[in-house]
Amino acid sequence: MAKPLFKVRTPQEVIKELKDHLNLKDILKNNIEETNIEDSLGKVLAEEIVSPCNLPGFIRSAMDGYALRAEDSFGASESLPSYLRLI
Repeated sequence: MAKPLFKVRTPQEVIKELKDHLNLKDILKNNIEETNIEDSLGKVLAEEIVSPCNLPGFIRSAMDGYALRAEDSFGASESLPSYLRLI
């Protein structure tokens, strides 16, 4: 019988193995620096930053709406609309 090419593992097994292999606390502790926002390009945050207020301060949703397959709208126009089924 042929030897398997790779061992299939669960996501939990992989995460545990990575955590055991990488001591992230030591890595982060030694590489944290405080910097001005102007000098932060290319850096990553060491901790979460939370805004004290919702931004923007008004209701605005440019991305909410409906998704559809492009082919379902081919040939549609204002005078000849496509009728779509809501699922």
